[in-house]
Amino acid sequence: MSKSLQIVESICEWNAERCVRKYNTSFMLDLLHEEVGELRKAMHENDLVEILDAWGDIFYLAVGGMWKLGETPTTIHGGITCKAMFAYTKDIDMYLENLKLEAPLRNLIGIAEVAFMALTQYAGSEAKAIGILQAICMSNDTKPKGISTELKIQKDEKYVAPTEDIKSII
Repeated sequence: MSKSLQIVESICEWNAERCVRKYNTSFMLDLLHEEVGELRKAMHENDLVEILDAWGDIFYLAVGGMWKLGETPTTIHGGITCKAMFAYTKDIDMYLENLKLEAPLRNLIGIAEVAFMALTQYAGSEAKAIGILQAICMSNDTKPKGISTELKIQKDEKYVAPTEDIKSII
């Protein structure tokens, strides 16, 4: 099994342990806008670790959204072609706008593709991008388990940010 499929499976498992499998466009938009805001702040501050963390979180959210739409890890992984894209934040803005209007699966796939390609470019290689996604998965695994009725999974005192792991990868 490829490492990228393992990442997608980890994200789906994380969601299954913590979330109701019901897609909510408004909530997805709120989470993605929050992460894009963190990305823009990190870019403005030229903070590579936070840029990588934000792109990884955007990928994580997009994959989780596809899972909530009923997709399996295999179909999610197969849908993400990771084609080359260049104006990453402009593409994210387009997909976020379209997510309000139509075809959430198609737009979430686009968001995941953009995030993975940007993560790969900023990290310097696909292997490092996958390592960063693994670090984010491990970090998110420190969040509480149990199906939550709240939309956003809260961090508690056991949460460990991925910052140090990302620094060691780059």
